[in-house]
Amino acid sequence: MSQLYIVQNQKLVGFGISEDYKSRNQKYCSHNGYAVIFPRVYSGLSGHVGSTESLIKKKYASDLVKVRSKTKAEWFDEHIDLTTAIKMIDDLISEHNFKLKIIDLDYTNWDIVNTQQTQDKDNEDNGNRLFDHAG
Repeated sequence: MSQLYIVQNQKLVGFGISEDYKSRNQKYCSHNGYAVIFPRVYSGLSGHVGSTESLIKKKYASDLVKVRSKTKAEWFDEHIDLTTAIKMIDDLISEHNFKLKIIDLDYTNWDIVNTQQTQDKDNEDNGNRLFDHAG
């Protein structure tokens, strides 16, 4: 089974495919330096997942961001918000009767988020202050 995921960073909504969406999310988090959310993850046969991704790229080509190589990236322009992207993708899946099901919502790598929250809490509980230099 393969997965099609919707990804959201601080500015744009995008999409991609993977055999292991949790590992892919980990990579996004490490490269960006903050928790990146996969608002929706679909799973299904590799052919259906790949065809869905290809159709998104074809049908919505004018809504995708261009990168320096002049190829289309897997990120929507700023005018496509999360709700719109989800509707566009859900409609394509339904129109083509692809057998994809939602397997996760709002997934992010919890360890990164939890580590920062734990550090912040520990600092508050212990009265620690960052950059507290004597003298």
